[in-house]
Amino acid sequence: TEIDAFASFCERQNIYAVADEVYEHAVFPGRTHHRLADRLRDRTISLSSAGKLFSLTGWRVGWALAPRDLALKVSNAHTALT
Repeated sequence: TEIDAFASFCERQNIYAVADEVYEHAVFPGRTHHRLADRLRDRTISLSSAGKLFSLTGWRVGWALAPRDLALKVSNAHTALT
């Protein structure tokens, strides 16, 4: 699959992936959403948002999910950038 090919590329190149999962529930009938983190858990930062997920216009509530060591790096970067 495309996800497997992309995951293999990330592993070969020793890079991380940021996956925008905001619309993971908006799929066509008969189709399923495939999360990159299911295949590339140690190298994926998954992003989502309550505003989009629950149709809460104007809400700016979001989150990042990642393995603990990677999440700490994201947290440190967020602290330095805001």
